[in-house]
Amino acid sequence: MSEKTAPNETTTAPSQGSSLFGKLLIAAFMLAVIGSECLVAYLLIPSADEVARRAEARMTEKLHKQLGPNDPIEENKTIEVDLGNYSITYHDPNTNRSLRIDFQLFGVVAEVERAELEKRLDRVRHRFRDQVIFEIRNADVNDLSDPSLGLIKRRILEKSNHLLGRAILQGVVFSDFSFVEQ
Repeated sequence: MSEKTAPNETTTAPSQGSSLFGKLLIAAFMLAVIGSECLVAYLLIPSADEVARRAEARMTEKLHKQLGPNDPIEENKTIEVDLGNYSITYHDPNTNRSLRIDFQLFGVVAEVERAELEKRLDRVRHRFRDQVIFEIRNADVNDLSDPSLGLIKRRILEKSNHLLGRAILQGVVFSDFSFVEQ
């Protein structure tokens, strides 16, 4: 007679130990993949300070290219130009709070560029104010609470120089800055 197993006979099931080992092996593999992805992201994504340094270096490089090699930037030949007083109040419906921000804005410009700045600024004065107000209203509460206001300064500087058509402004300075949550 042939030795066929009957359909109702039970065959031995795989042992529970090998099933648990397989699951642990898969979990360890997934953990290794996720851990390596996190490590790569940690090493490749720059910190906020690194991004700030790169942005400042890029702006300085643009300014040096525009001024040329025969026109070195000297700190004692820069002046501050009044760019206006601002009083901004807006309500954030998501957090149900109102923010009031008051400040006076000054632009740092080379003394020889003052006339050019005033000429270009007269053509775009309202768009300039709009850009400053937009950047302030778009800023996060953490950015507004930063003592140096670094991110906001860089954003306003970049947008302003773009609006003016060339990198005339070397920096922006906030005076009498107050920020109140209501």
